[in-house]
Amino acid sequence: MSNCTNSLPIICIDFKKSRFRIHKNTLRMLGNPDYIQLLVNPYKNMLAIRCSIREDRLSHEVRLERYPSKNSYELYSNSLAANLLHSNQHLHFGNSYRFYGTLNSSHKIALFCLDDAVSISSNDYGEVAI
Repeated sequence: MSNCTNSLPIICIDFKKSRFRIHKNTLRMLGNPDYIQLLVNPYKNMLAIRCSIREDRLSHEVRLERYPSKNSYELYSNSLAANLLHSNQHLHFGNSYRFYGTLNSSHKIALFCLDDAVSISSNDYGEVAI
């Protein structure tokens, strides 16, 4: 993979399994947080990953040390996947998509435009983890 994409935050969404795969490099860019939130702005059609704290009931604990061989952190959410599919007609159930984002390091947030989906074929999915 080129250096250009290594410097961008990346998230992959597998709508068949309702899986949200956040690449380790994206978490490194955010400062290796212990907790994160997934946020959606339906008006701008954006998905965000924001650093969070333990006391926030909407946060997810990131425990990468449990899975040192994995190249990404995975979350599963049927309701979030269904809502994203419902509000984005260009995304389809059963497909997987990669999203390249931007980083706002001062606010510790990675932003992904859902309109910029890159479809991943089932043969390419193994290459997704970087």
